[in-house]
Amino acid sequence: MMAERYRKPIIMVEVAYNFRPAEYVGKRAPFPETPQGQREFLEAVHELVLATPYGLGKGVMWWEPAVEPSPIRSRGMFDDAGNALPVIEVFDRWTRGRVPRP
Repeated sequence: MMAERYRKPIIMVEVAYNFRPAEYVGKRAPFPETPQGQREFLEAVHELVLATPYGLGKGVMWWEPAVEPSPIRSRGMFDDAGNALPVIEVFDRWTRGRVPRP
């Protein structure tokens, strides 16, 4: 609707999903709250953004990739030991005009 009405670039910001159960404990989640479910969520968001009419879907910004220990820690892109989770690889796949790595 926004692309049709305003014809301006669209960027999804503060996108996040849990890599361990937190929001959907005892209820059905749209994606599993697992490292793989977190990755699947971000893949789906990227697909929707890039399908925006007129090529106006420009990107996705994760809420806080390196969130410090807190009640919302499970929304980060790193596990408790500081290891990158699979979700981080989604940006490699969907980045336009990416500079090749040496």
